Amino acid sequence: MQRSNHDTAEAVKRIVFTAIGKCRETWLTGSEKDDPIIAKLVPNGYIIHNTPRENRGGGTAIIHRSSLNVHQTPLVTAMSELSTFKYQECLLSEARTLRLCIVYRSPNNRSHTMGQFFEKFSNPLEVFSIWIGHILIAGDLNFHMDDSADRDANKLKALISSFGLEQHVKQSTHRSGHILDIVITRADNPLVSFVIAEDCEFPDHFPVFIETVLDKPQARKKMVSYRSIKRIDSVALKTAILHSHLADMNSDLP
Repeated sequence: MQRSNHDTAEAVKRIVFTAIGKCRETWLTGSEKDDPIIAKLVPNGYIIHNTPRENRGGGTAIIHRSSLNVHQTPLVTAMSELSTFKYQECLLSEARTLRLCIVYRSPNNRSHTMGQFFEKFSNPLEVFSIWIGHILIAGDLNFHMDDSADRDANKLKALISSFGLEQHVKQSTHRSGHILDIVITRADNPLVSFVIAEDCEFPDHFPVFIETVLDKPQARKKMVSYRSIKRIDSVALKTAILHSHLADMNSDLP
């Protein structure tokens, strides 16, 4: 799977994030083996916050512009230990605070029942439903959200709705034709203006692009100093070099 990791990293890097992006099933381990993958995955000027996988598969990550004020919340420590699903949360603090959460549930996790998953997943939904700022939950819970005959998917949709939340993904996010990925916000908060899934040559999943109504943060200004080449006195420069240690082949440079 390391080959798959590198291939996926290259594909992700071809996608230009406007400001922030999320990844699930990263397969990152938290060891030095991740370094070359992260180097390929993260574009210049961006930062990654990742929660490594504990076993085979899994793992989540948030990638954002370094100019954004993003930090991982303490809640992630407790929630990431839930056996029914993986959880990662960050706060984006600009003009208006955004609480961003990534969730992932393995499709073949035999360590818990479906009832246990719904019980545990209701906890963050309840917390998010009363949060006064903007909220956005995104990820892959491996339910066929498009299948009206899927009892578990229907139960998940009912659970989301019961907390006054709304699921925005309406088109296939997988080569199988199903909707596996979710994007959730409060139903009474028009945070999301546009959601689309596109085939970007990933192995099986489609990236989901989300556009929000939040204002784009202003770019941070920084002072850059440089010397004008046109103002350099070439004769004086040549004389200085000839009288320096650089012109003495026998000198020991410090």
